[in-house]
Amino acid sequence: MNEHRPKVARRERGETQAANILSVALDLFAKHHVASVTTKQIAAASKVNSALLYYYFKNKDDLFRQAVDHAIGQVLLRFEHVQKTAHGPAEILSAWLNLHLQQVELIRKFVKVAVDYASSESRTAETDATISRFYDTERRMLCQVLQEGIETGDFAQVDVEQTATFISTFLDGIVIRSIVLEGFNYAQSVQDLRTFLSHELQVSIQESTSFPME
Repeated sequence: MNEHRPKVARRERGETQAANILSVALDLFAKHHVASVTTKQIAAASKVNSALLYYYFKNKDDLFRQAVDHAIGQVLLRFEHVQKTAHGPAEILSAWLNLHLQQVELIRKFVKVAVDYASSESRTAETDATISRFYDTERRMLCQVLQEGIETGDFAQVDVEQTATFISTFLDGIVIRSIVLEGFNYAQSVQDLRTFLSHELQVSIQESTSFPME
């Protein structure tokens, strides 16, 4: 079995290196316009040879798509972790709001590059689908949690689709406002959403100590 260890080690190093490139690329895409960032800049910031980028990624479009997918994966993986320890739909909904506080910088980067990409002339169906994955997953989760809460009697009766859309849109809106307006109180806006949902659903959606801030 020892003969397989070097291969495993190389694969793990490669995965770590690729993940680092994706994180660096997302930072650059979020800081500058997507169209203006070059693969040479990404390679230099990642401290790797430009040729190595093309070992992991087909081209800049593929690198961008994978950088966005990597960011989405990080957020959803964290949520899946805390979701497993949640007790009931109210705590799951609270965990999703908590995540928007814990992972706000990563979510800001995702939203910034998604908005920038949406206005570009180099949109692809594959990247569109990657970005949609975040919102589709969020919508399914919110609808499922709201429906479960209503069926168990934990939540008051509400329009599930409408409420899920409102939550998702509100969160997107305050992320964008926090980018545009200096000094905007993002954390207070998340708390305002908690208060609103607690009133509408007639249950406490307050921040839980079960999901500590990172």
